[in-house]
Amino acid sequence: MTLALKRSGEPSGIEAPYASDRDLSHRPRDRKSAFRLFENAGRRRLWLGLAALLGALLYPAMMVVSSQVGDRNLSGIVDKTRWTSQWAGAAAGLIERQYSDLGWTPDAHWLSPAAHLTAKPAFQQALSSAVGDYIGLMADMSGEGSAEGPDRDLVAASRLISASSSVAQLHAGRQALVSYDRRQRRVGGAQRLGDEQARQVEMIRTWALEGKRDIARLTESSGSAVVSRDATIAVYTAKARAQAAYVFLEAMEIAQDPKLIRDRRIALDAWRDAARFRPLFVLNGSREGSVWGNHVVSMGFLLVEAEAATADLLASLRSREGEAMVVSSAETSFDTAVN
Repeated sequence: MTLALKRSGEPSGIEAPYASDRDLSHRPRDRKSAFRLFENAGRRRLWLGLAALLGALLYPAMMVVSSQVGDRNLSGIVDKTRWTSQWAGAAAGLIERQYSDLGWTPDAHWLSPAAHLTAKPAFQQALSSAVGDYIGLMADMSGEGSAEGPDRDLVAASRLISASSSVAQLHAGRQALVSYDRRQRRVGGAQRLGDEQARQVEMIRTWALEGKRDIARLTESSGSAVVSRDATIAVYTAKARAQAAYVFLEAMEIAQDPKLIRDRRIALDAWRDAARFRPLFVLNGSREGSVWGNHVVSMGFLLVEAEAATADLLASLRSREGEAMVVSSAETSFDTAVN
């Protein structure tokens, strides 16, 4: 068998073909494209990771911001220049501040930080319930001795403002209070519902008693965790009632009697301390422990002080009302004897 010798410069059949200019120009580009794709994917993962980290850090901070319940400037809730009936302005201001300025948590979207709070929903439900009960009392008092019965606007407001109210219902309840106040202005002054202030103070005192019972029930139960949902609800429910008590007591137009003025000031100070009690996290540690605090017991102590001060104010009001009844009876007897 003979072998054919190839000439110099002739390509052999078993040799790889030379790369063309077109091939040489495309292969580096393919490598660069792959690198760029890898680089872009890495950047996307980095940005997604940073976004997730930022969200994990910001969401709790947003929850803290959303948890504000408006307990700082309690004396500025009622604009006394706009309201003829100061107590109605107090009720309207308490409710409007929550749904307008601070956000009504029952209506919050599930993605919103406010939708995952414990303290603020408990606070707002207790506050709206207390305000609705107070309006209901005033509605009942407005119908006593009246042929027309209870005031229609007050009845409507008491039904609209409750623990289960929506923002629309709260707004409608506030409008009913505005309508009531306008009618009082047209007739030349506020309806004298304040003549029976002892009944109003008695209701405020029951808020302290209810809070004390809730806290006593919680502290007597065994096995409570240091950070407890029930403890948070109990503290912020009492805190909401304290805010309502302070604002309604401040709006009350009492007689210029030195003892009444002093007793109300003491009661206001006690309720303000309870209303401004704001632990970042409500702890329910052992009362004898030195590591964890017990905010539930602390709130219970504040309620004891508020209840005692309110009871003193109530006794002073009843004593004054009794003296007024004696004077009125004596004047009636004198007029009868003269005639």
